[in-house]
Amino acid sequence: MKVQFIQNNNYPNFKAIKVAEVKGSVVSNMPKFDIYKLEERDRVFLCDLKRSVKFKDYFSKMSDALIARWQKIFNYCMDTAISNDNITYLAFWGKHPCGVMTYQNESPIILDGVCSIPVEKNKKLPFVGKSLFYQLFKDAKESDSKGIKLKAVTDGPYDVAKKYEEMGFKREFSDDMEYIDMSCNKHKIKEQLKEFPYVIDYWECDGEKVNLTDLLG
Repeated sequence: MKVQFIQNNNYPNFKAIKVAEVKGSVVSNMPKFDIYKLEERDRVFLCDLKRSVKFKDYFSKMSDALIARWQKIFNYCMDTAISNDNITYLAFWGKHPCGVMTYQNESPIILDGVCSIPVEKNKKLPFVGKSLFYQLFKDAKESDSKGIKLKAVTDGPYDVAKKYEEMGFKREFSDDMEYIDMSCNKHKIKEQLKEFPYVIDYWECDGEKVNLTDLLG
């Protein structure tokens, strides 16, 4: 994925903080990837990343409707991370962004969006979303949040609500046909933090700042 950066003297570098290395999965083979926490100056980077990622260029075996929906989810993640004072993480596989997550740092935490990013034709990396959720749960515990709330899309590329239920989220009453309101309380967060290490080989980093443009090559 080639990202063309605009020239802006106010943002000479995009210094994200490396927070974790995901070295594999305990239950299956998976590529290694890293997770970075973005800073406010990285909003320009996100603008360029949004312009560069076109899901229709990656998936030939998926319907146009699902591709459009996935693109919409990704664009919403980008727009929300750019326009609000959100906490945002990017996952990188080598020189390829492979996932994004952005949330409002409140109590309870409001997860605005999480999305895998394709890295090759008809391919996304496994466990990227789950690893980003692991980071989210760790943040929730560290901030002593009351819990986590999110809205699960009903017409995404797969049944995301079921995936969230597997991570301790419960459905809440809602008459919205497009989204399912879901929440996870402090007790479930603690339970999941005990379970994640049995699935994901996750290693915390010391907060090294890395230039994102260097990662892309």
